[in-house]
Amino acid sequence: MVRQWLEGSAFHALGLTGVVATEDGGLASDGLAFFTGREIEIDPALSSDRPRATRLAVRLIDYLVNQNGIEHERHILWPDNVPLCLRPTPDGRRLHVSEIEGDVPAGALSGIDTDGNASALPGGEPARRSGP
Repeated sequence: MVRQWLEGSAFHALGLTGVVATEDGGLASDGLAFFTGREIEIDPALSSDRPRATRLAVRLIDYLVNQNGIEHERHILWPDNVPLCLRPTPDGRRLHVSEIEGDVPAGALSGIDTDGNASALPGGEPARRSGP
């Protein structure tokens, strides 16, 4: 598993880290801090659909490992066109992941494709929430 990752395959998020439910109904990583210096915590509003939230966690873990973590707030576009905010918590130990409400200019986001790879998004239409 580790050899495959070191040779360029995706980071094995569920083999090298864990994803656990939080008391408030969200999801959090367990072990990501070893690789990036921080754990992620996914807002309960994004975690009601557990399979979808787990896919989000796995892709974010891969993204963050490949980015060597992030130090400042970052806005990204989830593959189903949902803009997300990754914000370090005040204690610096976690990244809180929440949905950005409303329209966001496309130039303000980087994207994560369905394989978890980050990419710059082309200009054009602003990102819009895809859900209700």
